[in-house]
Amino acid sequence: MTLSVDLFFSFRSPYSYLALPKTLKLVADYDATVNLRPVYPLAVRVPGFFKRTNPQFLRYVGLDSRRVAEHANIPYRFPHPDPIVQDLTTLDVAEHQPYIHRLTRLGAAAQVEAHALAFVDAISRVLWDGTV
Repeated sequence: MTLSVDLFFSFRSPYSYLALPKTLKLVADYDATVNLRPVYPLAVRVPGFFKRTNPQFLRYVGLDSRRVAEHANIPYRFPHPDPIVQDLTTLDVAEHQPYIHRLTRLGAAAQVEAHALAFVDAISRVLWDGTV
């Protein structure tokens, strides 16, 4: 019997990226399918989130995600190109977000065509580790 799991995935989340290797291993090792559920990043979903949260939040996420990547031996850097338009000094998020909307829709289309994991793996490598 094939097992199925939903993966709520944000192209800007370091934790989504860091979950990919284990997700790919799960699919390879077991009779499992992954249903990709692309979600917009927190910065887009909740306007003003980074201005209202604890000032140490971004620093913590940065340190923690780097630590998780090093522990799991996963190549890691801040996403470049950044899939959202945000001024990282003021934390202002632009109202117009051309990249993340298109990227999220492409992720949904890849799920419909049963190529979601391959798609997010390739895109995430470009964004988060600079390979491909």
